[in-house]
Amino acid sequence: PLPAYLPAAWIHEMELRLQIYRRIAGLGSLQEVTQLREELRDRFGNLPAAVVNLLYQIEVKLQGQAAGATAIVLRSNELAIRLPWLPTFNREQLQETLGRSVRVTRTAVEMDVDESGTDWQPLLQQLLDMLARARAARSN
Repeated sequence: PLPAYLPAAWIHEMELRLQIYRRIAGLGSLQEVTQLREELRDRFGNLPAAVVNLLYQIEVKLQGQAAGATAIVLRSNELAIRLPWLPTFNREQLQETLGRSVRVTRTAVEMDVDESGTDWQPLLQQLLDMLARARAARSN
């Protein structure tokens, strides 16, 4: 539910905005996102909220891929991370690892969010990181 784009008032040249969108689409790691964030700040100044949100969404996408998520869906103040590997995983142990602030179902990990605040954004990233580690530990 976040506005995520490169504002024309921030980067006036359309061709340059398109070039940066192409670079964003090609980002493959969290380190690359951090490097691009720093480069944009150096070149154009403070990042508008829409750009911060755009880079945040790319980070979430990359973290979701690492966790094996097929979708991250927000509906009615509930965020669900769909994980096809959950049915064959020890969900009770995962629930214990993740804590009481989330619910582990047969096909998703769910958490309540307050869309009016941004407190859920870092929690989502922490949760995705924990899920990626749980998935990796299971594979070993």
